[in-house]
Amino acid sequence: MIKKRGRDLKEKKKKRTLSERLAIDLDMPPELLSGGCFIEIRGRNSVVVRGCRRILTYSETKVTLKLKRETVEVTGKRLTCISYLAGAVSVEGYIDSVSFLRREDREI
Repeated sequence: MIKKRGRDLKEKKKKRTLSERLAIDLDMPPELLSGGCFIEIRGRNSVVVRGCRRILTYSETKVTLKLKRETVEVTGKRLTCISYLAGAVSVEGYIDSVSFLRREDREI
């Protein structure tokens, strides 16, 4: 029975893709390695978006971010982009919403 458990564990490890194994080893969200995004919301005052390619619009009421495959819009009051480093954007202020924009919704 012990050998069977060992084989089961090895088979489960083999079924993971390279990007999944890398994400585990690097302690990163797997979405980042596959070109996706990772959004972390902390209460109503802080949003961190990882996987950002470009800041499209930036004002006190709206921040629009271009990701690889989509666009994310943060709306609120007194919004401030406090950091933009290595594809991670931190926005603080009073956040009303975080939404994904469809292609036809984009103004830019």
